Amino acid sequence: MVLQNLKFHCLFWNDLSKNELYELLRLRQAVFVYEQYCPFVDNDRLDQKALHLWLSKDEAPIAYSRVLAPGSQYQEASFGRLVVDKSFRGKGLAAFLIEQSLQQISAHYGAVPIRIMAQHYLVAFYSRYGFKKLEGAVWEDDILHFYMTKAS
Repeated sequence: MVLQNLKFHCLFWNDLSKNELYELLRLRQAVFVYEQYCPFVDNDRLDQKALHLWLSKDEAPIAYSRVLAPGSQYQEASFGRLVVDKSFRGKGLAAFLIEQSLQQISAHYGAVPIRIMAQHYLVAFYSRYGFKKLEGAVWEDDILHFYMTKAS
């Protein structure tokens, strides 16, 4: 992966500027609502509890992940809302953000179990990072998802 000309950011909610928040939500909407045709309420009141990780190019966010402490969304720590701008896919940015998300969970919350919700076609991808698929599927916004966990 080439991070040339990209900047990594990692900020809690209270440290985000209005412009940063606006651009992060814009990226999430572009991918989840516009590209994946999922009209859903993205503002789930978890952003205020989250650590926000993203990569930017020329100040514009191009990849993003949200980390949540244990007890915020699930009993376990979690990360999600992982997106990469369509024009920057295939460059390893999602892998970079997963690794950073795992590192930030460890740094802030210690060696804790992690739970994620993965779209069905990404189960094998997350398995590369030690996640195990739980039994049963969940339909969210007309997309098949699986819960996956990773031991501490």
